[in-house]
Amino acid sequence: MNPRLPVAAIVALALGLSGCVDDNRMFFIRQNQAPGSSCTVDTSASAAALWGGIFDLKAPGFDYLMNPLVENQMLSTVGDKQPERNRLHMLRFDIELELEGAGSLGESSHDVAGVIDPNGTAVFAGVPVIPAQVASQLQLQPGQQRLLRVKLRAIADRSGDDMESAEFIFPVTLCNECIVDWKDQCPASDSTEDVLTNACGLPQDSPVTCCRTADNAVACLSK
Repeated sequence: MNPRLPVAAIVALALGLSGCVDDNRMFFIRQNQAPGSSCTVDTSASAAALWGGIFDLKAPGFDYLMNPLVENQMLSTVGDKQPERNRLHMLRFDIELELEGAGSLGESSHDVAGVIDPNGTAVFAGVPVIPAQVASQLQLQPGQQRLLRVKLRAIADRSGDDMESAEFIFPVTLCNECIVDWKDQCPASDSTEDVLTNACGLPQDSPVTCCRTADNAVACLSK
């Protein structure tokens, strides 16, 4: 017969286990915020979100950017007359890229700063999850597409200890000239030539005209 644990020990064990599970579930990346007009990013959890992206490799030299909304649903500890232990100080995002049919392309991290209070959220705009140097190695023919999964984790300091969020998986369709309207030369400012613009002037997620400037740099046109 199994030895019996004292009631107090059982209660303490149960509380300890549930605390670990709750902490892991209560710190997470809720969504990837969609940029609004003038490339502004709404900080509200009710704002429009992107649940998948498109990255056109036709325009070289660009990172694929995400705007993760990170949530801390832990309860405040101020009520027990102790310093706040559940305030999170963001440290970085850990990123892994997985190309369908090819496996992992490697891991990286991006340092950030910010505080997320208990029962609070924070948006970290412009996190480069697919670096330009990685994108430059992904050769696609016009009309070809491949799926790349971005696996993202938020890392924060909680009362002196690192805390890791659950993994957030964001699918990105890679393509060549599927949303980019490419021009060898950028139109003059007074040109009547038809162009496409998006909020951030990036070759991602929505149609945009990209072109070469007079000094041979690549630019995409923003609204």
